[in-house]
Amino acid sequence: MVVPVVKRAEMGSGTVLRVWEVSGRRRRAQVTLPFHDRSWVGDLGPHQVRTLFVSDDPGIPVQDLDIPELELGVHSPVPSPDAASRIP
Repeated sequence: MVVPVVKRAEMGSGTVLRVWEVSGRRRRAQVTLPFHDRSWVGDLGPHQVRTLFVSDDPGIPVQDLDIPELELGVHSPVPSPDAASRIP
């Protein structure tokens, strides 16, 4: 497991972490956050990415954010080049 992203939250007071399972196997992961004096434990599926929010308020537990992922090749959010010409 790796934590490739640690950054201040854009909205609200806290820190955002992205946890990524890289071995290709299910596993229980633990992330210790010494700068917040807290930790998070959770299950990760093969190659799963989870986004965590750690509030600056020690009374608020670490939150696992549910951020949907775009499946590449299934649907492209980018319109075709001639789509603008079809807008009335």
